[in-house]
Amino acid sequence: MLQSKCLTLSKHQILLVEDDPVIQLAHEDILQHAGFHVDVAATGEEALTLCHKHKYQLIFMDINLPDMSGLDITTRIRQSNLQNKNVPIVALTSLSGQKIKKQCLTSGMNEYNHKPISQKMLVLLAEKYLTSAVFH
Repeated sequence: MLQSKCLTLSKHQILLVEDDPVIQLAHEDILQHAGFHVDVAATGEEALTLCHKHKYQLIFMDINLPDMSGLDITTRIRQSNLQNKNVPIVALTSLSGQKIKKQCLTSGMNEYNHKPISQKMLVLLAEKYLTSAVFH
């Protein structure tokens, strides 16, 4: 039932910012199988370009990217006039510890999650933020 509700959102729902092609493919497949539309960016510049072009309801953000930090991307999105300025941003990173968690939240991210992340948890996170976007 949730899949049909999510599909009534705009065409571009989730932006997945991830530079690892294996993780990209796995997360994209999981989210698409759950009924979500996913755009993928492998660099910070790609992510910012997509944020200029499309309105998202959720962004999954890696921290270590080849051209800039996910923390910097988040800060730029939050401080910009982009249409995605207030979209929920969820960190998915292999970095762990209280320091990185605090940095993620301070940069403007809504939530921090450590990779690897289970299929179930990834879908639950998407449902949590997309459901609130639909019904609130």
